[in-house]
Amino acid sequence: MIAAAPAPRSEKQEEFLIYLRRIGPEGWDRSRNDSVLCALERDGLAEYRGTRARPRVEAWHATPAGAKWVEDARAAALAQEV
Repeated sequence: MIAAAPAPRSEKQEEFLIYLRRIGPEGWDRSRNDSVLCALERDGLAEYRGTRARPRVEAWHATPAGAKWVEDARAAALAQEV
């Protein structure tokens, strides 16, 4: 079964989301008002929050839906190569 391609994103959104997924639990210390990350947040793919280790230090993180989007995009790219 070929994986369905995820919803299209701008190149910048894709780069940011892949980076958020790769950076993991520490998050990305970037401005709360970053337009690209805010667009991903509106779509439920990124969130601005603290962590258990640093609850008062907020950073950008990929949501579970954002992490799934990255995995789906990776699977679709691999399916196109074959």
